[in-house]
This record gives sequence, structure tokens and C-alpha cells, in this order.
Amino acid sequence: TVFRYEPEHAGRDREIFQVGAELIGLDDVASDSEIVALMVECLKQLGLPAFKISLGHVRFFKALLAKSGMSLDGQKRAEQAAARKDLPRLEEILSAERVPGREARAILEAPGLYGRDEVLERGRVIAGRDQQLRATLDRLTQVYRLLVSAGMRDHLLLDLGEFRGFDYYDGVVFDVFATGVGCELGGGGRYNHLIGRFGRDLPSTGFAFDVDRLFRAMECLEGGLPRARVDFLIAAPGARSDRLFQVSQMLRNAGFRVVQRTLRVPNSAGIRSLVEEGDAQGASVVAMLAGTRVAPDEALIVASSSAALRQAGSDTMVGKRIKVKDLPNLLAVVPDGTMSPAIKIDASPRSVRT
Repeated sequence: TVFRYEPEHAGRDREIFQVGAELIGLDDVASDSEIVALMVECLKQLGLPAFKISLGHVRFFKALLAKSGMSLDGQKRAEQAAARKDLPRLEEILSAERVPGREARAILEAPGLYGRDEVLERGRVIAGRDQQLRATLDRLTQVYRLLVSAGMRDHLLLDLGEFRGFDYYDGVVFDVFATGVGCELGGGGRYNHLIGRFGRDLPSTGFAFDVDRLFRAMECLEGGLPRARVDFLIAAPGARSDRLFQVSQMLRNAGFRVVQRTLRVPNSAGIRSLVEEGDAQGASVVAMLAGTRVAPDEALIVASSSAALRQAGSDTMVGKRIKVKDLPNLLAVVPDGTMSPAIKIDASPRSVRT
């Protein structure tokens, strides 16, 4: 949980739940690109297909301000105005600081330089022969081209007025936006001098998502929030809880998502309830470690999705016994599909007819 100062009535939360990643100890183009690529992959894994990353370099705009002759206080206020894309306010500050016309025009133009390759071209015109400005553009260009070469062009936009609004950033920075959310989902960038304030001085880059905003973006997807895939729903009577745990762990260690349940009474009603839960969970296979003629090293397939049955190469797996060690073979490729229970349940309270 992160607490931030926000002006009252700004419409933004002061308490923020975040999740993210950091890459510590490296300061090069590859590490800048890697952290952006990791953020892209996270968003794809969440099922968010349409998002844009605003990519910039904080030192470009700061260097423009520094060379203009503005006071330190004026530079700070100009940064804040540029971060909000508040050009009228920025113009007022430049006028009050008596910034010469040429420098003022460059400063006012920078926050509006937003797009793709043409942004870099115009940035070089503004930079002229200034080595610091050209160095920041070189770094940003290399990161951008590396990400484009990795197939991320459609997600990227360059922004020479990108700031992120925090003083500790000192290199390539980025924000991410998605359909349905009127503010950034998160962002990050390079902060080489931040960790040194707390001990060892190490170059660092990273990103963080606002968890609440991520959920809002996912709710805007067609069909709403995606349901987590469950591969196996495994159940057993309380007397076999040890075996239930062992089998569940075996499947988890094999890379499957497993939900385990203890059956109070393995009768027809309990098994029907188990099948219904498997349907609600979207489980590919529902199996029980109990039943008539079910050996200690066997499981009874209670229900399965049709896709899982095809993967197993049989339409008659439901209601059959299978060796526990062979359960992973049912889902060599993780299937999707609706549940299709097809078990014959005996009316007697402790028997399952296979």
C-alpha cells in the first residue's frame, strides 16, 4: 500500500494498492527496454489487448529549463505545469521568469511533442548542438527502437513532455493507459539515485500498477473480468485429507492450477454439488479420491470439459478410474470449455457406480 499527497477534491485516491517490479544494478538501454517489455507482458497476461505506453525521458525537458536561465523555483513550477500539460500556466511561468523568446518557444513546444518517429526528429531540431539534449534523445531513441524491434510498436507513443510527476526519476520514464480508464494504469522509469538515499547506491528502473485501476480496465473488457483457469478440482472424504493434499501438490508441482475440496459425505448430493462447483470454477477435470472399487492410488473422474475429453482421446473418461500418476496426462495442453458431467450416481450414501 502506498500513501501519496493529493490536493483535496482532486478526484484521486491518496491510498493506493500497487504491484510492480524493479530491475536493480543495471543502467543500459537493454535494462530500460526489459522493464517496459515486462510491463507489456503483464498487461497481455491480464487480457488487456488495447493499451498505450507513453515513453519519454525526463532529462530532455529539464535540460531545456536549465539552459533557459530560469530560477530553480521557476523550473520546479514549470515541470509541474508540463506534467499536467497545462500550457497556459506554463506560458505564465515563462513570462514571469522572463525567458527569452527562442528558449520559451522550445519549452512550450516540448510537452506537445507526442507521437512516434516524428517526435524524435523534431526533438533533434530543438536540441540543436546541445550535447545534453542530444544524449537524452539518443538514449530514448535506442530504447524505442529496441522495443519496436520486439513487436511492441502498436503499444508505444513517444512523449518529450513525459514526467511522471516525481522528482526521483532521472532517465527514461513511461506511463500506461487503457480504454475505459481516464487516468494512467501505472508507469515507471529509471531512478538511479533513489536507492542510494537508503543505503547502497545502485542504478535502478522499475514500474508499478495501480491495482484498483487495473480491475477497472479489466471490467471494461467484453465479458467483464476474465475467470481464472482451474485445471483440476480434486475432492476426497475427510478421512483421506492427507492423500488429497499430496495429490493436489503433485499436480501443482507439474504446473497445473488445482482447487482441493473435502467432501463431508461422498453421497449423490455431495457429488452433484462437487460437479456444480467444477462447472462454476470452469475446471477442466473434476476427480474424486474415493468411490466403489477406487484403489488408494486411483482417482475417479467425476466430470470434465469436452475439450479435456478430446485431449485425453476418449469420450468415455467420465465415470472411469485412472491412476493418480496419470492425471497430468489428461491435460497435456490446458483446455478451455464448459463442464459436461456424465456420471451415474447411485442413491446409496457411500457408493459411486462406475
